[in-house]
Amino acid sequence: MSFLTRFLLLTVAVLVAITGVIALLVQTTSAIMGAEVIIESWTALLAFSAAVVLWIIPVQLIDWLKLVRVQRRPLRIMYPYLITLIHVTAFALYIVTMTNVMSDVFFSNVGLGVFTLAIIMLARYAYVQLARSVRKYKEPRVQVVEE
Repeated sequence: MSFLTRFLLLTVAVLVAITGVIALLVQTTSAIMGAEVIIESWTALLAFSAAVVLWIIPVQLIDWLKLVRVQRRPLRIMYPYLITLIHVTAFALYIVTMTNVMSDVFFSNVGLGVFTLAIIMLARYAYVQLARSVRKYKEPRVQVVEE
């Protein structure tokens, strides 16, 4: 099997797994909160979960804002928080749009807030775990050589 085929299969498998985790999260939220999250069909749930996974594209576009150089110190301190605020706000608007487009998955205001918070916490946990795993393989920049 060629490298490209293995890469594509692994990418599809990871995307399907992430979509399944998001669908499970929506289903769990629906089971716990009852009337706050209503799911009328499994196909709509999977389509909604896939749409949440497609949020990766706007996230990358918003992350390009991190490349902007900020000169003044107070603005440089606040800039990462501003980008995080933009991320969360845009994600909430995206989820609201998706729930309006897909009528078979319904979120109340409280359900939408809980789901958005759960996705943000899950993404943060995944990022921390990824950073920890990369830290194991990272070589130190400065090496002390004994003579």
